[in-house]
Amino acid sequence: MATNKNAVIRYQVLDKCFSNFQKKYFIEDLVEACNDALSEYDSQTSGVQRRQVMDDISFMRDSLGYDAPIESIRDGRRVYYRYDDPDFSINKAPLNAGEAQQLIDSITMLNRFKNMPGFEWIEEVIKKLEVSFKLNSTTSEVIGFDRNIDLKGLREFFTPLFEA
Repeated sequence: MATNKNAVIRYQVLDKCFSNFQKKYFIEDLVEACNDALSEYDSQTSGVQRRQVMDDISFMRDSLGYDAPIESIRDGRRVYYRYDDPDFSINKAPLNAGEAQQLIDSITMLNRFKNMPGFEWIEEVIKKLEVSFKLNSTTSEVIGFDRNIDLKGLREFFTPLFEA
């Protein structure tokens, strides 16, 4: 995946374009759609060029990316792009094994903060992640942290210090 912070925005824009079968999206149209979305997000952005959009399409087609069924259709001398499956969307794609493992690792890391002052919300977030992505993160802890909930001043000072 591209390390550019705007890559996800571009992928979402391209996904919308490829899903729209009412319009033919040529490369110039895709570049313009990406630049419009990026300028809405950050007015100071310089936008993207044709080459970046072509690299994004290649990444989306790749099995390490979204494995998207993007087809290139010739229209005279020009080529337009769309999904060959009208129901496909990168937002509907299931998690691959690597992504699932990364989420499990993240949940395991969040579990370390349970029962600490100021982190009461973590248990709810963990449950939502496990239910939403159908994950089971009940793994044994590799690293443990000692906690003393009766430590003097912990309740009064930990949260303000952490937030500061």
